[in-house]
Amino acid sequence: MSNTGNAIATYTNLNGTVITSNSLPVTCSKIAAKYTASYDKAVYAPGEIATLTVAFTDVDGRSAADSLTSAADNATNTVAVISISGVTKVGAADAADDLRTTNGKLTYTFIVGQAEGSFANSISFPQVNTNGALLSTGAVTAPLTVKSATATVSNADVLKSIVALIASINKQIQALQKLILKR
Repeated sequence: MSNTGNAIATYTNLNGTVITSNSLPVTCSKIAAKYTASYDKAVYAPGEIATLTVAFTDVDGRSAADSLTSAADNATNTVAVISISGVTKVGAADAADDLRTTNGKLTYTFIVGQAEGSFANSISFPQVNTNGALLSTGAVTAPLTVKSATATVSNADVLKSIVALIASINKQIQALQKLILKR
C-alpha cells in the first residue's frame, strides 16, 4: 500500500490574511528494493570523465525514498560494493557510499583508463538486496567501452589497402589495353 494523499499549504501574512494553496496530490516513496546502474555514455576516450548513475526504485516501481539509512545502518551492510575495471573512482570510497540518494539516485565519477576495450563493472548494494529480496536480482552490471579518439591502423590493414589499390590499377590498365587494341 502506498502512502498517498493530498497536501494543502497555508500561510498567514503579518496583516492576518491567510493564503491557502490548491490541493496537491503527494506520494511518499518506500525504501529502495531494486536498482539499476548505467554510465552517461556508451563509449569513452581514454582520460575522459565517466559518470555512473545508480537509480533506486521501491517495491511499487517508483523512485525510492531519499536518505534511506541511519548512522547505525552505515556500520552494517549499506555500503556500496563496486567492482570496476577500465576506470578509476574520483575520490576515495567512504561511508558516504551508502543509500543517501537524491531523487532516488546516486552518482559516482570515474576517470577512464588508457586501456582500450569493453568492460562490465559490477555494482551491489547489499542492504537493498535484503530489502527487496523478492524483487532484487543482486549485483547489477554497467558496461562501458573505451576507444581511442585517434584511429589505429594495423600493418594488415595497410597491406590490404595496398593490394586493393594494385588490383584497381590492374583493372584500369586492362581496360586501357582493350581500348587501344580496338583502334
